[in-house]
Amino acid sequence: MVGPGRYAEVRPQMLTRVLLLVVTALAAHVALIHRIRLFGVVPDTMLLVSIVAALETGSELGAAVGFAAGLGIDLVSTGSPLGLRALIFTLVGWGVGFARDRAFPGAERVPFALVAVASVLGTALYGGLLTAARGVTVPALRHLGTAIAVVAVLNALFSPLARPVVRRLLSVNWNDPVNRRA
Repeated sequence: MVGPGRYAEVRPQMLTRVLLLVVTALAAHVALIHRIRLFGVVPDTMLLVSIVAALETGSELGAAVGFAAGLGIDLVSTGSPLGLRALIFTLVGWGVGFARDRAFPGAERVPFALVAVASVLGTALYGGLLTAARGVTVPALRHLGTAIAVVAVLNALFSPLARPVVRRLLSVNWNDPVNRRA
């Protein structure tokens, strides 16, 4: 599977797969997942897809998936500035890919702790910026804390289900010499 130093290079063929992954995840989110609420918090499917893609492919493609996923959810949701999630998910995707290559080389399983920590960081950054822009209140901070905890737990729990879907849709061939880094 994914070994130390392996990555997927962002190439035109891969961009088609990234779009397919993002559109599929966005359709599932809009059709089904956005109706689920746990303590008033909707699961963050697109953040999970960004994190799992980075775990599977590395920092470059993780950042590309993060950007596309963030932009996709920004386009269909209201109440947040266009591009904010794209920026945050790009940073999270790159960071998770970077951490995967350095801290978990050759990991066969999705490290739940890395998924949870990346989810905390992504949700805290996005929610913190929105809370600061809209005005910091005690209820807003309470909701932000709840959102951070719920998204982290749900993303960690659902990452084993998301991993095979992301792998299949991205179809990264690790035997291709282009996808190897010495």
